[in-house]
Amino acid sequence: MKKARKLLSLFLVLGLMSSVLASTAYAAESDQTTQYRVFQNDKLLKEFASRAQAVAYAQYFANSYVEDVVTRTWVWSSFPTYQVIVDGQPLAHRFYTYDGALTEAKKHKRSIVKDLTKAGIMWDNYPEYRLYQGDKTLPEWEFATLEEAKKAAAYYRNVHVIKLLTNQWVWDDMTEAQKNTYRQQKPVYEVTAPTLETSRTFAFLQDAIREAYKYDDSVIMNTSSGKQVYSNSKEYVVKQSGREIQRFYHPEMAIRYARNFVRASIEWNGKELWYNDPTYIVLQSDRAVGSFHTVQDAVK
Repeated sequence: MKKARKLLSLFLVLGLMSSVLASTAYAAESDQTTQYRVFQNDKLLKEFASRAQAVAYAQYFANSYVEDVVTRTWVWSSFPTYQVIVDGQPLAHRFYTYDGALTEAKKHKRSIVKDLTKAGIMWDNYPEYRLYQGDKTLPEWEFATLEEAKKAAAYYRNVHVIKLLTNQWVWDDMTEAQKNTYRQQKPVYEVTAPTLETSRTFAFLQDAIREAYKYDDSVIMNTSSGKQVYSNSKEYVVKQSGREIQRFYHPEMAIRYARNFVRASIEWNGKELWYNDPTYIVLQSDRAVGSFHTVQDAVK
């Protein structure tokens, strides 16, 4: 009799455990409670029970992210990493991959690929050398290397190359005898500068450039044609917290210098070409409490 009661009790316990397990499995299968939320910037788009569903949906939107409802942590995001800047003007579209940004940047002259997650430029195609024939040049006579400029110069006579990083005459195809012949001609290259009391005129352009290089913001005019043929202005302005601290001839030199400072930027013709301020700012009420290069660090 006792043995029969023990067996009955065992069957009842096993039956109860089976019922509990079955009901738990059913609940897990049918649980559609919101686990994840999808946002675009700060706008809630939709809620999902599974992470996979939420991520699949969020991928259709720019600047989107998936948030764990319980912990408020981000489990996925699509904020872009790279920006292309052309002639100081940022393109409206930003990029998630370096290859995508590079492909777009190569379509333009004087373009930059900037990494938004750090203070630096990944790539640029600003020319470093410009070819001249006399005092004339063409838009396509800009080159990345001196060797490329010399190769192009082989098709012309009376040519020289200006190094844009330093704004100096660095190569030409003329002999000293030819240069002296030019010096005997009528002076037509007039050098003026804000700090130069009296303008100075030269017959040979290289001599005029050497003189103009001594003075900031000097220019050379061809008095015969009435055209400006050289400028010694440093157009790339480095600022720190909006205050100018230095100027350069070329963005490459400006960037090397600006990297040594926090809250630095580079302006060209009034346009902000580069900056190293963090992209994202954390506010408590209306007070800034921190700034970060990545949105993930800002959220943390």
